[in-house]
Amino acid sequence: ASSTAPVSDDDEAVAGVEVEKIGLAFASLPPGPLIVSKVAAGQWGEQAGFEGGDEILEVNGSIAASMSADDFKAAMKARPLRFRRRPRAEVAGEDLPAEVGGPDPAPSATRGAELADLQAEVGGPAPIQSA
Repeated sequence: ASSTAPVSDDDEAVAGVEVEKIGLAFASLPPGPLIVSKVAAGQWGEQAGFEGGDEILEVNGSIAASMSADDFKAAMKARPLRFRRRPRAEVAGEDLPAEVGGPDPAPSATRGAELADLQAEVGGPAPIQSA
């Protein structure tokens, strides 16, 4: 198996060292729930089977919701990059961004700027911006 292919084991996926951009955007940065808001077509995240609404539970063995924004940003640059996730179907009923079936979390201007910076770094689509 190629290291570019996702490793599936109990909803785990690994981006290998050759993956430059994961192609995931998030509704907000940790601390707090880490929900995928968008998946870029043709990027690693799509190939690994991520969908909008999936919750990232762990990033390289650290509980995502407990990470600081800075630790999360640093982890996203690491390769290999291991995710443990809970698929959208299992997250249903929780507060999700409007785009994936829940209320808009309305991030602050500062958090929105952090999301935009992170999306540029990891190659995801632009984050959801509240009006």
